[in-house]
Amino acid sequence: MSYQFAASRLRHLALAATGAALLGLSITGPAASAATGGSGSLDPTFGTGGVVQVPSVVPSFTRGAALQPNGDILIAVTPPAGFPGVERLNPDGTPDTSFGSGGFASTGLPNGGASSVAVQPDGKIVWVGAGHIAGDPNAADNFAVARFTASGALDPTFGVGGVVSISFPAEPVSDAANTVLMQPDGKLLVGGQAGVSGRGIRLFAAMVRLNANGSLDPAFGTGGEVVNTAIGVSITALGEDAAGDIFTLPVPAEYDSAGNIKSADVQTPLVATGSGGLIGSEPSMFLSDGRGLVAGQGGGNGRCDADIQVRRFLGATQDPAFAVTGIDFSGTEGCVNDAARNMATQADGKILVVGDTFHGPTDFLLARLTANGALDTSFGTNGVVNTPVGANGSGTAQAILVQPDGKILVIGSSLDAAGDGVLTLARYLP
Repeated sequence: MSYQFAASRLRHLALAATGAALLGLSITGPAASAATGGSGSLDPTFGTGGVVQVPSVVPSFTRGAALQPNGDILIAVTPPAGFPGVERLNPDGTPDTSFGSGGFASTGLPNGGASSVAVQPDGKIVWVGAGHIAGDPNAADNFAVARFTASGALDPTFGVGGVVSISFPAEPVSDAANTVLMQPDGKLLVGGQAGVSGRGIRLFAAMVRLNANGSLDPAFGTGGEVVNTAIGVSITALGEDAAGDIFTLPVPAEYDSAGNIKSADVQTPLVATGSGGLIGSEPSMFLSDGRGLVAGQGGGNGRCDADIQVRRFLGATQDPAFAVTGIDFSGTEGCVNDAARNMATQADGKILVVGDTFHGPTDFLLARLTANGALDTSFGTNGVVNTPVGANGSGTAQAILVQPDGKILVIGSSLDAAGDGVLTLARYLP
C-alpha cells in the first residue's frame, strides 16, 4: 500500500497553481455553484466567506474526520513523509493548540497512512490506518490502531505505548485498517484489508477485535483476526446489532459475534456503526435501521468517463426502491472520471457525497441526494456544488461531517500561496 498519493496529488496541484496571493488564515475562491444564502451555499460566518485554510504543523493529506461533543473537529491526516496522526481544530477551524503539539498528535508510525478517527465515550480518541512499529520485521504496511488521550498524548494503557500494529499471515503486504466500531462492551472492532502478494497484490476483507487495552481478543476469529478470502475488497463500514452480529460493506456480509461468516445477510436495526476508508476503496456506511449505502462508479459515457452511483442495500439485497442516479461532478463528457471519497447523511435522510475527478476540476466537490436516491435539485445547482478553493482552485475534498445544527463541513486539502498543501475546510448551509 503506497501513501505517496498525497505528495503526488499535491505536486500535481502545484503545477496547476500560479501562487495567487492569499491573506490571513483563510481563503475563498469564486462562489460555490449555489444561490447566495440557499441550500448548499457557503456559510459566511465560517472563516472567510465559508472557507478556512489551516496553517498545519505539517502539510497534510486528509481522510476521515469526527466531531467531539464540544464542536471540536478531529481529522485523520497523513503528512507526505508519513508519521500520520490526528489534527484537532476548534469549531471555527483554527488549530486547537492545547492538543498534541500545536494541534497535531502523531502516531509515530513511519511511512504510515491515516484512514479514520473516532471518539470513545470516555473522550479518548481512536485513530486507524496503516503503518508498522519500528523494529517490526515486516517491512510492508500493517493494520494499525492508535489511541490518544483527550489532550492528544498517546495512551500508555493501550497496546505498545498507545499503538497496535498487526500483520496478517500469508506473506502480508498492504494491510490497512479503514474503520473502527466501538462495541457496547468497550471492545474495538476494526475493519480494513489484508493484502497477499502473488501475481500482483490481492486484497481481502479483514477485521480484528481488540480488547480495551489493545490486545487481540482470542474469542474472535483466529486469535482475534478474521480474513474473508471470498471478498476481494477492503471493508469500509461496520455495523453491530443487538445480538452481537457484525455487518460489513461495501460488499454486504454478516458474521456472528465470534467472527464466523453467516449464510444470511438480512437488514436489522444496529446498535453501533463505524465507517471510513482509504483512497481507492468504495465509501460506504450503515444507517441505524441496518440499511447500507455504497458509493461506487458507474454510468457515464464509456470507461474513462465514469460517474458516481450510490446504491442502497437491504442486507445483501440491493434496494429496488432506491434510485441509482449518476453524480457527474465535472459536468462534461470525455475522459473525466468522477470518484466518491466519503459520504454522510442528514437528519432528514438526505445523502451527502464528496469526491474528486480525474482530469476534471480540482475543486471541493459536493452532491446531495434525496433519501430515495435522486439528485436533490434544491441543493446547489441541480444537486451539485463545486467550490474552487486554494491557489487557482487547487482543492480536493476527502471527508464530510454534518454538525448538530445541520451545517455541512467538507474537509480536504488545497495549496496556499507558497504552493504548500494545507488542511482546508468549507462549511455549507443545509
